[in-house]
Amino acid sequence: MKYSSPTYLIFLFSYLLFIGCSNSVIPILQEPTDSFKYELIWEQPINPDSSGVYSSLFTSFKNGKVLVERKVIGQIPERSDLLALNSESGKYEWNWNGDKKLLSLANPIILEENNIYQAVLDTYYSMNIDTGVPNWFFDYDENDFGIYDFNFFTEDEIISIARNDVSTVTKNKIISINKATGERETLLDINHDNDGYFKAIRKVAPYTSSSGESMLIICLAKYKFSPWESIPIIMNYNLTQDSILWEIQNFEQNGSFSGYNHPIIEDDLVYFRGSRSFFCVDINTGDLKWEKRYPSVSFGGNYMIIDDNVVLSTDDGEIILLNKTNGEEKYFIDFGPAVFSMNYFEGKLFFTNGKLMIVDLLSGEVLHEFETKNSDYNGSFFSNNVAINPLERIMYVLDFYFVQAIKIPE
Repeated sequence: MKYSSPTYLIFLFSYLLFIGCSNSVIPILQEPTDSFKYELIWEQPINPDSSGVYSSLFTSFKNGKVLVERKVIGQIPERSDLLALNSESGKYEWNWNGDKKLLSLANPIILEENNIYQAVLDTYYSMNIDTGVPNWFFDYDENDFGIYDFNFFTEDEIISIARNDVSTVTKNKIISINKATGERETLLDINHDNDGYFKAIRKVAPYTSSSGESMLIICLAKYKFSPWESIPIIMNYNLTQDSILWEIQNFEQNGSFSGYNHPIIEDDLVYFRGSRSFFCVDINTGDLKWEKRYPSVSFGGNYMIIDDNVVLSTDDGEIILLNKTNGEEKYFIDFGPAVFSMNYFEGKLFFTNGKLMIVDLLSGEVLHEFETKNSDYNGSFFSNNVAINPLERIMYVLDFYFVQAIKIPE
C-alpha cells in the first residue's frame, strides 16, 4: 500500500489522533546501538509539552539553527509553531507560535542572512533567526486576504501573492514587501475576465531582462465548478511596461501547477511543471523547447535542476531524471511510497518515503536506506524533507516524534 493513498492517510491521521489524545507521555530518547545502521549525533523530541502529536511541515538549516515548522494534529483547535534547535547539540533555543495562528504548509519559511520571513494567514513576519523575536510584522488590511507563495524579488524586497482564501478566489494581487521595514506595494492586480471562470495565482518567479526591465513569470489557474474545469496558464509579464510578453494556456487538460516549486529560470529558459507534465520554454518568446508528459503519474514534492539534469518526484514514489537540454528520460524508478521533498548534496539525492533514502543522482542506485531507530515508538517512520549542513556533513530529519541529526555517510 502506498503511503500516499487516501485510505492510508485516513488511517494514519486517525491513529495519530488517537495516540495524541490518549498518550501524554513524552517520548523517551533511545540510545543508538550497534544494530542501527546510521551514526546518530543527537535527537530531540518535537512534542516536549505532551500536548498533542506534532507533524512536521518543513525543516531548514541556517546559521547554526535547525528550524522545524510543526503542527499539532492531535489537538482541537489545531495549532502550529516554529521551533529552533541548536544544530550542534539539538538543544531548544526558542519557540514561536505565530500569535497562535495556524502556520500554512503553502508558506514554508524563507531564510536570508540573520532573518526569517514567514507568512501566517493574513499576517507577515520578519524574525531574528537567533532569538525568534519579530523585527516587524503587519496584518494585511483587506478582508479575507491571505499571503501565499513568497520569493525574493530585489536586494531589498520580497515578492508575494495576496489573495482571498475562499473556495472562489475573487481577488488576486502580487505585492512587494520591503525586507527592512515591512512596507508593501501592489505590483499587479490579476482580475477575472467575466467569462465564468475564477483566477487564482499559484506561483511567481521574478527576474530582470537583458535590457534591465523587471519581469515576472506568473503561474495561475482559471477554474469553474459546474462542471469542474481547470485551465493552467503561465505568462511572462513585463512589470516595467505593464504588458504581457507571452502567455501559454491549457497546456494540460484540467491540470494545474504541482508542488512548491517556483518556475526555474536558467540560461534564458523557463522550466516548469504541471500536474502530469514538464516543460521547457524560451523565456523571451514562450516557444516550446521540449516537453515530457506522464499521463499516469501525479507530480508532487519539489523538482530541481542539477548540472545537466532535471530531477522530478511523483506522489506515488517515483523519481524521474531528464536531460536538461532535450528532455530525454534517463531513468524512471519507483521507490515505493510517496517521495517527500528531495535535497541534493555531493552527487546524491536525499529524501524520505517512510525510510531515509540516499540515492545516486545519475544512476538512481540506492546507496543507503535507513529505517528510523524509533520505529517501535507508535509506528514512527521518517517523513518530510531532509535538511543538510554541508560543512559538518550532517543531515537533519524527522520521524514524527523526534528530530534526528545524522552523520552523512562517506
